[in-house]
Amino acid sequence: MIVFKIIPLDLATDEKESVDKAIEIFNGSQCVFKLDLCDPIKFTENGSINWPVSKEFFSRTYTQSRVIAVTSNAFDDAWFSHTEDRVSIISTSDWKLFFSPPGLHCSSKPLSRQ
Repeated sequence: MIVFKIIPLDLATDEKESVDKAIEIFNGSQCVFKLDLCDPIKFTENGSINWPVSKEFFSRTYTQSRVIAVTSNAFDDAWFSHTEDRVSIISTSDWKLFFSPPGLHCSSKPLSRQ
């Protein structure tokens, strides 16, 4: 079994719940990969993620592990994810704006007929 450490990195509370649920579904639906949820990390002070600095941190901190960090913050280079060697970081910043289905943005108020 191939194990990945999933690290909430400055992750918003509602997104942390989504990650928890996704891990539960993923681990329950197959047996080749296992996702292990780690303790959250507070990483940035300025609200953006710098890939080279972040990659170096995770490579040194988790020397023998495959790591996937998930963050609510944007990358300073405007990408949504980066992967190199055994470290990946995924940003959910602006995901709803660019990738969510249109139905998630609809108003719950009925349209009035004129």
